[in-house]
Amino acid sequence: MSGTLTLLGPCILQTGRVVFPFQYSLPTEALPCTFVASHGRIHYEILAQLHTPLFNYDIREGISFIIGPLLDLNKINLHNFPPAHYVDEKQVGGCCGCGGNDKIKLQIIVPKRHFVPGEFIRFTVILDNHAGTDLLSGRMSLVMTILCAAQGRVRQDETVHAQLMGPAVPKNASQTWIVDDMWIPVLTPVGLPPTGLGGCSIIDVQYGLRVFI
Repeated sequence: MSGTLTLLGPCILQTGRVVFPFQYSLPTEALPCTFVASHGRIHYEILAQLHTPLFNYDIREGISFIIGPLLDLNKINLHNFPPAHYVDEKQVGGCCGCGGNDKIKLQIIVPKRHFVPGEFIRFTVILDNHAGTDLLSGRMSLVMTILCAAQGRVRQDETVHAQLMGPAVPKNASQTWIVDDMWIPVLTPVGLPPTGLGGCSIIDVQYGLRVFI
């Protein structure tokens, strides 16, 4: 996205300071927010340029500014974000037909799937430990995944924005963790980019909860 505004046509400026007040209206459609990742960035700048035929070069001066993430509550369809109940069950004993059916069953239940910075994510983790050994702890993380697609390649970065540790789970026992204090950070000056990064077709941002045992 770019735009040009002409403030002054060909003329001769007098010696001294000359001030040109101006304003520029940003497009009404959603602009991608200012964003920086290791494989891509979205950057906004006001650039002033003065052409000087006498010296046959342009004088250029720029200043960066920030576009914050846009959240339009009128356009959010909560039906697209139903509550999630994720179940993962892994067999951890026996292989190659040598027997054993020890298992760990993990369930994650999230009552909703739309959050904003500054909010606490509340969810439940149910762990059935039939692995024949104690599990020392579990690690729950809020992970931001950035996908940058360019020149036929996709690069991926991951950042952990919040992390909590769960208690130990004895063998042959079940335990329920009710989590209500995983906080979504409020980053300044830009903030966390929204999922999907509207208005940009080459950078995608996704968030997810991960539980590691």
